[in-house]
Amino acid sequence: MDEAHKEILRKSRVKIVEDLLIDDILDKLLEKEVFTAMMLEYIMAEKARPDQVRKLIDNLQRRGPDAYDKFILCLREGGHAHLANYILNTEAELRGWSLPYNGTSRNSVSEQSSQTMEPILSLLHVQETGHGNAGQNMADTRGELESMDDSDDSNQNTFIPVQDTQMEGDAVPYIVALSTSQYITESSNKGYTGGKEQYSMESNPRGLVLIINNREFDKQKPRPGTEYDGTMLRDMFIHLGFAVDQICDLTAFGMKEKLKHLAEYPMLHYVDSLVVVILSHGLKDDTVCGVDGSVVKYDEITELFDSKNCPLLHHKPKLFIINACRGDKENTGSQGSSIQADRVDPDIVVIPPRPKGNAFQSQPIPTLQDMVIAASTLPGHVSWRDDNKGSWFIQAIVEVFQEFSKTHHILDMLVRVNRRVAQNLHKNKVQLPQSINMLTKDWFLNPI
Repeated sequence: MDEAHKEILRKSRVKIVEDLLIDDILDKLLEKEVFTAMMLEYIMAEKARPDQVRKLIDNLQRRGPDAYDKFILCLREGGHAHLANYILNTEAELRGWSLPYNGTSRNSVSEQSSQTMEPILSLLHVQETGHGNAGQNMADTRGELESMDDSDDSNQNTFIPVQDTQMEGDAVPYIVALSTSQYITESSNKGYTGGKEQYSMESNPRGLVLIINNREFDKQKPRPGTEYDGTMLRDMFIHLGFAVDQICDLTAFGMKEKLKHLAEYPMLHYVDSLVVVILSHGLKDDTVCGVDGSVVKYDEITELFDSKNCPLLHHKPKLFIINACRGDKENTGSQGSSIQADRVDPDIVVIPPRPKGNAFQSQPIPTLQDMVIAASTLPGHVSWRDDNKGSWFIQAIVEVFQEFSKTHHILDMLVRVNRRVAQNLHKNKVQLPQSINMLTKDWFLNPI
């Protein structure tokens, strides 16, 4: 075990000794070969439980380079997720990582707290000029290590997002440090927390969410109303316990670089899921536009996070929400329910057709395992957006996820999203989203 991991365990020692029931994780420690049966007998020979835990920690530090990560997994799978989160919180502080624990609603933030910290996912910002401040690095990570007390975790900082006031430019939510534990939600309030048939969603935060929201373009029409989409999605995922970063008006290069950095972000190892949202203009053959008019293919996005290129997310669910046109066809259907809108626009850009192909079939399914791609419309068709409310697709996602995410897994919810979007009507035109499923288990988002 390296010295950094040893130091993290030393800093977390008091909490581990206080809370850990070794009997709960004995089988896991054997299964993952953290200890042999003889070693565990030696540890359990101590009469008092605290002495058993102390001996376990002492011996754990001599069990090789993988022992730390395996121990974290044993804690999660053995019913001690809160201890795993405590240790990872300690690691985040020592390494200077920006980790927005506990996705409490921004309405719960105390007005008395004014100390600002790094923006969420600050390591991901891409330096880019010429398009507002969208790619500006808003804050550096901590320059030096900070020590933590071995005291009770009620005295620790809890990082929670607060509201940003503008959509254009950075639109990155900041986090404040609150010396209180009143916003921490106990695991008993969670929904499904993993098993052979369900993905685990016990990490804190439950996952990372990146929203790329393009509104103003160099040569193409702006996308009014997308600011509502970004705000609704951000607030919803915060409420569901995710850490959210929103960045706006990126070129195609900026989008690719941002996504590459996210795929390498070290905290992906410690969260249970990932959500990537792209809100932009789109073209045929499954491409989305940067604000400079250049494009990024769907498969360029997903392959960054597949099992080959992103080992940090092995066996973890990944959701890609892409709200953009996929052609210029307007779907005509039977009379549905009219939406109340001043103006509805498609997110299509007319550009000469590219070579035919299906981005979703460019890679074998095993490589894309544990992914679900939710596109706002069918191939070749437009995607409608209300200037005053946001897009039909995102409105439906927010409504359905807020109502059903505790009791329905994500594929069930996407069926409900399809139904709600299909009920909208604009000048006898309708829309139907499309989901591509490569999940291998049921995925419950588990709201707070």
